[in-house]
Amino acid sequence: MAAVAPSSHSSPWNIFTSLRWDPQLQNNSQSPSSSSYYMLPYHQERMLSAADDFGWEGAKQALKGSIGMANLTRALDSYVASSASAKTLHLERSLKLRVLLAQDGCLTITSVETPDVGIRNLLPTTLPARMSDDSNFSVAWLVFISPIRTVPSLHTRHKTTHRSMYDEVRECIPPAARSPVSGGTAEILLVNEEDAIMEGSITTPYFLRDGRWITPPENAGGNRGTTRRWALENGLCIEKTIAKSDLKTGEKLWLSNGVRGWGVGIIVDLRPDIEIPLP
Repeated sequence: MAAVAPSSHSSPWNIFTSLRWDPQLQNNSQSPSSSSYYMLPYHQERMLSAADDFGWEGAKQALKGSIGMANLTRALDSYVASSASAKTLHLERSLKLRVLLAQDGCLTITSVETPDVGIRNLLPTTLPARMSDDSNFSVAWLVFISPIRTVPSLHTRHKTTHRSMYDEVRECIPPAARSPVSGGTAEILLVNEEDAIMEGSITTPYFLRDGRWITPPENAGGNRGTTRRWALENGLCIEKTIAKSDLKTGEKLWLSNGVRGWGVGIIVDLRPDIEIPLP
């Protein structure tokens, strides 16, 4: 079990979450919320859990329970409405909303437009094993494995603006994989001190083992992602430790993200002289 180091970061920082605003989610029976906000209850829970672990009483009170959900929804609705009325957003497109939570409970919201994805990518009923047979789930990610180890901490368990450890790992992605001609979005998997996979730098990974999809357990030190918790609660996967040595070049896996939903990745070799396969 990976030990989780306490936070020692003394500079100002925020808890944050990124979520999707998407018109097709409104009143969708499969969605955890009846609103257009993707996985909204899980985003509330993730920020509240972080505030609790960090001892941020003001933030906890602002987000706790039904009153906290009302506060969060009101802030999101107000932001979207005011931005739309100012004609700074085009609401026929989906949005990525970034919500910063301060220690006193103050919320700050920003946004950018984000590409459209199908409802099956946002709310899959299952994770198919033969991804190549389904055009809705074509390879979208080129996945690397970190050559350095990351020490688990409260800033890996929770999503905060203190992300230097993630920046360091992402610097290990070969430049060629970051180019648009690579054909996919580059991702890299974090490895803890016990050489177990923690998480992706911006996603949750799922690996097929013995006929089941598995995702790294919380004690590996990774983030308690929103889509990850939804997948566990809906039986799409189970938790199980996955060693770095168990992963193979060319292996396909699922990746999920609180804005982009689910997509297929392929593990590519990290050596700088290797030819990167195109999806």
